Amino acid sequence: MISSKFKALSLLVTITALAACSPDSKKGRGVNLGNEMNFERTENTNFWVDAPSVTSSSIASYNNYGMPKSKLFNFKACVKDANGASIMERTKFRLTDEAGGSTLLTVPMDGCLYWSETHEYSILSDETFYRLRRTVVAEAPYRGSVKIDIAFNPWADGGGAIKDLRFVKLGPNEPLVDVGPISLNGGRVFAQQANPQLNLNVDSLSFEFKGLDYDNYSINSLLGLTVAHRYLIRIKPVALRKTMNKVVQPEAFIGGKMKAYFALFKENKDLTVQYSQDSLVFATEFELADDQRVGSFFTDNLIVKFDKIADMTSRTAALLTLVPVDGDATLGELSFSGVMKPGRLGSLSLVPSKVSARDFVDQDRVQRETPFKAIEAYAKHTQAKTLDLNAVQIPKWIGSKNYDPKADVQALLSGKQPANKSDLMSALCAKLYANDPTWLRPCQNKPDFHMTLELRDFVDEVLSAPRIAGLTTTHRLSMNVSYSVTESQGQSSGMSSSLRSGLGVDAGGILTGLGGLIGAVVGGPAGAAGGVAIGSSIAKILNEVGFKFSIGNDYFATTEVRSSANNSASATVSSGVDITAEGNTFQFDVAAKKCLIVTSKNHEVPVISREEKPGRAVYICANNAVKQTRTETYYLLGQNLGNNGSPFSDSDAANSTNWRMMIRGKQNALLLFDFLQKADLDIVVGKVPSTDAQSPLAKEFNTIQDFPGVLSAK
Repeated sequence: MISSKFKALSLLVTITALAACSPDSKKGRGVNLGNEMNFERTENTNFWVDAPSVTSSSIASYNNYGMPKSKLFNFKACVKDANGASIMERTKFRLTDEAGGSTLLTVPMDGCLYWSETHEYSILSDETFYRLRRTVVAEAPYRGSVKIDIAFNPWADGGGAIKDLRFVKLGPNEPLVDVGPISLNGGRVFAQQANPQLNLNVDSLSFEFKGLDYDNYSINSLLGLTVAHRYLIRIKPVALRKTMNKVVQPEAFIGGKMKAYFALFKENKDLTVQYSQDSLVFATEFELADDQRVGSFFTDNLIVKFDKIADMTSRTAALLTLVPVDGDATLGELSFSGVMKPGRLGSLSLVPSKVSARDFVDQDRVQRETPFKAIEAYAKHTQAKTLDLNAVQIPKWIGSKNYDPKADVQALLSGKQPANKSDLMSALCAKLYANDPTWLRPCQNKPDFHMTLELRDFVDEVLSAPRIAGLTTTHRLSMNVSYSVTESQGQSSGMSSSLRSGLGVDAGGILTGLGGLIGAVVGGPAGAAGGVAIGSSIAKILNEVGFKFSIGNDYFATTEVRSSANNSASATVSSGVDITAEGNTFQFDVAAKKCLIVTSKNHEVPVISREEKPGRAVYICANNAVKQTRTETYYLLGQNLGNNGSPFSDSDAANSTNWRMMIRGKQNALLLFDFLQKADLDIVVGKVPSTDAQSPLAKEFNTIQDFPGVLSAK
């Protein structure tokens, strides 16, 4: 009997113990426990979930710049029954997300759930927490579900990667971003973050000069020279982001490609317009590739072309813009600015800029395109009229004569002496002063005094790339000329006679170059039999032309050259200026048209009460362009100012090195060199009006002394 009772008691205890472990036991306590723990679960849920953790993480993929693009996170969350006891092994739960995804998890011996998620994130954005919502749904024998609200930091690893918002609150420096549903199967946790942007730091940009690239030199139809340099370029960009504690964290690039845009500008004293098309020297684009060194990008054999050669002799302002080639959404367009020393491109320090160099690349391409042919440019800029070759009545000693100038004009264009020189000159006066009887008769009576003829070769088309045709020549000049700068452009002999040469513009405009007078003759074209050359006095010649130079962003041209005999010797030579000029001669094939230019001379004639208005000109060209091989010598002049590193002068400044110019033509250069070393001459210059500086031809006028597109004399 005792034995039977003992067995019954044992069975009762066992059944009671099993009942205590069942999911249905102590339902009230389970609900109360859930309420006390303050986590969200459905009614009649009989389990709870501990705060999850990240046990480990690893890089799942890299972007094209060698930086982490996505990470694999291994999560752990332990589950307990309503009494706080561990869940039995092999119990199943389903984990779901808000995007409709789910996965079935099986509890191992330790009573915890394990799962993995791979998420793409923006490694280069500042650290933040993202909201990650998951729901643990019970499978039999358990029931109900528990929602887990997680703050997830994909930049961090281990315990710092997540915080369970059911149990903790984020601090004031721990921002939380809700990007909406994030899938268990992998998501872009920054997908809805507002405009993620790269904070990039590029301390410096290095240009290593590799030589002149003569194969890429070019000469356009206005005879503007474009030179080409080859460079090795290297940069080392570093991406910067902020940690949760606002500490700047650098991220190195380990591969990839970047598109770069680079623009160089003439230094401008007005910083508000520093980066403008008016100041643009050149702009180019190139691609930078990883050079197998961590964080370093380079491009080799970059060809840089520029035609504003004189502007490179002073300090310039630089812009660099970087754009990702590989399309990473976090890498936006970023720009930097710096200051480049004079001469060849070198290394420069960079700071962030709001101006993009990308905007100037197309402008540079358009700027270097020739808008006109040479003769069209001449006619447009000088407002010269086409010479009418119809027969005209000309006065004779007795009566008049009907004269047809066609044959004599064609003779001139063919390089021959006209058969009826006096009749031709009288007819040209009639053409030039057709609507001005006041000047017509004086011109016909004394054509040499009122009119100049020139025969010049205007480029129709450049047929080949330039070929170097000699060694570089260097000239060192010590200038003893005193000069003053005036803001007004007066009616001066320099202005007037530049028009007389036939290659100038109206008063107040940009003056012709030195070469405008070289081929001029009195009474006949240059080189024609019987032609008389202009006088050789240097003062006289320079009073009959205007040459140009720049000071800062302003351009100046001579208005007067006068003897300084009335000044003291010390005043004339008190300020010496050292100038270095280097010249290169190029040979090229060209198709050119011979053109006859007829222009009025500007004189104050005592017997006439008014001064002739300058700018009257007519021209006519041969019908066909002649192919020929020509040479042109280009000279670059630069002023040596002050001592290197002097605290009292700034030799690199654009507004300090006044004598900075390009000269085309050997005769032009020698004429100027001779003048610059004269101790008994003063030069007065006037500022070129800004309206002319904006002309499509301004660059050629401002940098080349001769008229654009007119070949130098052989």
